[in-house]
Amino acid sequence: MQCRSDTHAPCVAGRKTGPGRRGFSLLEVILSLAILGGAMAILGEAVRQGMHNARIARDLTDAQLYCESKLAEIEAGLLTANAVADVPIERMQDSLLESSTDSYETGWLYSVESQVIDVAGLVQVAVTVSQDPAITKNPIRFTLTRLVLDESAITPVETATEEIQ
Repeated sequence: MQCRSDTHAPCVAGRKTGPGRRGFSLLEVILSLAILGGAMAILGEAVRQGMHNARIARDLTDAQLYCESKLAEIEAGLLTANAVADVPIERMQDSLLESSTDSYETGWLYSVESQVIDVAGLVQVAVTVSQDPAITKNPIRFTLTRLVLDESAITPVETATEEIQ
């Protein structure tokens, strides 16, 4: 290849450079692919970490809901405030599956601890919900504490009956 004086591009070792040059060199392509691969690896790790954090947030939300549900059952008198440990939580039946009478486990366990406090007629109840360690590798644990009326301190009110003559 000859260098011509009427072109503005300089001639270097038989290779054109400058405005008339077309395409990318092999080094540029390899470098851009390396940058793209690194960016994809970083984005993939960020997505994986985000999925892990979302899973933890979902499990903590479920644990909180189970705690609130068990405390509501204790307050309503459906459960006693007596101490229990690692009792499996049964899932409620789905309204779409009303004909099914099978209840199945959720993989969650609950424990109840109660403590008498200085205020008469109240008991401090702590419900702890955790994932079953036999099922889950890193189980989530959540505790909710609330003051509840002490059933043993409440005396039943006797009603007077009037005799009608």
